Formats: sequence, structure tokens, C-alpha cells
Amino acid sequence: MILITGSAGYIGSEICSNFEKHKIKYIGIDNLQYSYKYNIYNKKKFNKCCISNKKAILSLVNKFNIQTVIHCAAFSYVTDSEINKKKYYLNNVIKTKKFIFDEFCFEKQVDFFRGSGSRFRNAVCSRRAGKTVGIAADMIDAALEEGESNLLYITITQQQARAIIWSDLVKIIEEYELDCKTDNVRLTIAFPNKSKIYIAGAKDRTEIEKFRGWKLMKCYIDECQSFRSYLKELINDIIIPALRDKRGQLYLTGTPGPVKAGIFYEYSQSKNWKAHHWTAFDNPYMHSPPKLDLEEILTEERIIRGIDESDPS
Repeated sequence: MILITGSAGYIGSEICSNFEKHKIKYIGIDNLQYSYKYNIYNKKKFNKCCISNKKAILSLVNKFNIQTVIHCAAFSYVTDSEINKKKYYLNNVIKTKKFIFDEFCFEKQVDFFRGSGSRFRNAVCSRRAGKTVGIAADMIDAALEEGESNLLYITITQQQARAIIWSDLVKIIEEYELDCKTDNVRLTIAFPNKSKIYIAGAKDRTEIEKFRGWKLMKCYIDECQSFRSYLKELINDIIIPALRDKRGQLYLTGTPGPVKAGIFYEYSQSKNWKAHHWTAFDNPYMHSPPKLDLEEILTEERIIRGIDESDPS
């Protein structure tokens, strides 16, 4: 099945007409802002929808098993675009990039960040499972989606945070040519809609105080297995109140420790949190190129470390 965006516009409607004549299966979407209902060739195959409506788009993709997208949705009035440059940039560039961006994460990452259920979530993953890349993707997507929002990533130290996630954030920004300002010293990313991403460290009780009084839409605490007992104070006394105004979400991520104990382990077992688990075998990028046999690599590592498959780490 083929999805045609902007199907009530001039080009999109011509494609629909051609598909009708050749009996090619398709569905069309258009928000009808600058197009016309009389351009709709088959109302049964039309959905009034904007390309920035992620929930509606994903619903259509799943419902009709969309395999191909012909993207024709855009504002196209040249004179108006010279006067209202920002409006055209947001519609023709940002909305389109966000539409493509939904395909960035694999299924278990999508469920963790956007699935239904509690806004307090934890993910216990193996190494190389893709959790940090997923965080980077979700942070940028959330910043683009809602203006005037703060998104905070925390791990043990800011130096570690730079090594873990900063390059992934920059890679996505460069790949999608996103309009934003990156501060490589403070590790912040500011967007035109006044949303901002902060990358930080919190190695002890003194450092967690710097987040007190913040207003956050989302917070991600990564490598939670490495935090000591102050992790509970950071979560309960500082981050959860910071999320209150926007009813924001909190994500705890980490890898299993050598023993089943500790603050992160307690949260991963709590019925009040939505728990997620996946491994490197669920990460399609770990199997690229295909000639790399992940099981063979892990078997070699187990032998060197003197452990077997039952070891939680």
C-alpha cells in the first residue's frame, strides 16, 4: 500500500488520478489548508490529516501496512513564501523531518518512549541495545514537537554524558539539518520554538541540587546502575516535582548489575513504574553488516570474562 501526502494538491491529486486509472492501491492525506476538496478523486481513500500529526500518521501506517510514501505535501506559493519565510520553513522542512523522524527508532524503543501507560518508565537493557541513541532521538523529536519545553539528560558526570550521548545528538541534528544552536561547552541545544535540551552530570548529593526548581517536560537518567543511594533523592525530591507543571515523563535506563540489588534494581521491580527490557539482539543496527555474528562475538566475550549466559551483566 502507498501513502500519498498532499493528495488534494495539484501534484498529489494527479498521482491519485493516475493510480485510480491503473488500479494501484493507495491512500491519501491532506489537511486541506491550501488545497481543495474537488481534487479528491476517491473519498473512501482520503483522510484529512496533517503530516505533523504523528499519532494519526502512525495509525494509518499500521492500519494499511504502508510500504511506500510519495510525499507531495507542502506550501508552494512563491510570493507568500518570501513574506512568511518562517511559516514555510516550519511546514515544508520541520514538519517533514518530524514525519520521517518517526521511523528512526526500532519497535522496542518506540514502545518505551511513546507507548501507552505510566509516565514513569524504566528500561533494563544489555550493552549495545541502542537505549542512548533512542534517548537522543526522543529528546530532539520532543523538542521539535512542543515549544518552550526543557528536556534534561543526566548521567554520573557531564564528561561521561558528553562521551555517551552528545555525538548521537549532533549526528541527528546534522543528518536532518535541523535549525538549532548547539553549545559544545555547556552541552545545550536551543531550538527556534524556545525548547532546550540540557546534558548534565550528577555525581553526588551536592550536584543534584542544581536541578531543584527546574520545569521539565522530559527527563532521562542514564546508566542508573552506577548511581549511589542519592538516586532516590534525585528522583523523588527534585525530578518528579520538576515534571509536575507539564505532567512530564521520566525515563530511567541502565544495564543489569552483577547482583540483583540497588536503587535502580528496586525501581525496575516496582509495579508503579512501567518496566521495559530489550537486548542487543533486538537492535537491528547491531546486525549491520550482516556478516557480524552477534552471538559469536558475545560467546567470545563470555569466555574471556569467565561467565555464562545466566550472568545478569
